[in-house]
Amino acid sequence: MATQTLPTTGPAVRAAMSLKRVSQRSVAEKLNLSQAAVFRRLTGLVDFSVSELTAVAELLETTITDLLSTPSSDAPPAPGEGAFFGGDAA
Repeated sequence: MATQTLPTTGPAVRAAMSLKRVSQRSVAEKLNLSQAAVFRRLTGLVDFSVSELTAVAELLETTITDLLSTPSSDAPPAPGEGAFFGGDAA
């Protein structure tokens, strides 16, 4: 049976790792992979498998659904994003 993959999850995982302050080394240890292999997944060169993503979600104390959720394009920008600060608004 082929391994299922979830394409382009690297940026979402990387963002969640940053929020939780989890290192590539920690992810590598959890997945029993080299740090270079994790880097390739985080940069999108290689897709995370479903089982890998499940383990990463567990490490980050979140769910796969949360990792894959992306804000809708009509959602208001996060504070400091998409707004003009400190000058004349023309």
